[in-house]
Amino acid sequence: MLASPAAYGQDVYAKLEPRQKVRFDEAVVVSSREISRRYTEGLALRDRGDDKGAFEAFLEAAEGGHAQAQRRLGEIYDRGNSAVQRDLLTSIRWYMLAREQGERLPEPITYRYISGK
Repeated sequence: MLASPAAYGQDVYAKLEPRQKVRFDEAVVVSSREISRRYTEGLALRDRGDDKGAFEAFLEAAEGGHAQAQRRLGEIYDRGNSAVQRDLLTSIRWYMLAREQGERLPEPITYRYISGK
């Protein structure tokens, strides 16, 4: 998930001087743009058939808290591809992270397992 005062620690954030808070908030915006950019690059790489490049871009975005990228990783690990072996436990982990952020999920086997269906 992206940094926020809550993630950073309310107590620590509250002690920052106003100009430090502005710098922190600006860094979060830049980080958010970069994360979104990596997700978009991942989509383009996937569409070109570059499984490895797409996986790396989605992973970077997902680790930055991008819910759609987390869902994509869940899908990749659920099925496996030329870059990643199928790994249902890792798939479930990524699906759960995406769901915690409100991402709507498909109904693959691992999602049915998560939801108890």
